[in-house]
Amino acid sequence: MSTQRKINDILEGLEVVSENALTKHGFSRSRQRIFDLSKSLRKTWTQYCAIDNINSDKRMIYFVIAQSTNGLKVNTITRRTGLPKGVVRDWLHVLFREEKVISAKLYKEKGMIRDIRYHVKK
Repeated sequence: MSTQRKINDILEGLEVVSENALTKHGFSRSRQRIFDLSKSLRKTWTQYCAIDNINSDKRMIYFVIAQSTNGLKVNTITRRTGLPKGVVRDWLHVLFREEKVISAKLYKEKGMIRDIRYHVKK
């Protein structure tokens, strides 16, 4: 069982127990504080998981580009990572701003940019 699953189960148990304590035994400040704490813990944990998922997408794109030797186009990165094309473009832009990824060559056709290949900055 993964750590993330264990924490989800613990938080769910805490929410259920604190809610049952409020409904069965009535209101008290300590029961209410525990109930509020369980709700805020769940909210914080959900936000952390979302941030972790976002950063894992970024790390995956960076890893795929780093493992290639020739540089990759957006379509190739999309196929290799399995992520949507919009997500790949956004994270490439972020990695480019952080100066971890560089675009090596711009291939032009009739004055328009046709192809951009990405490399990891060494």
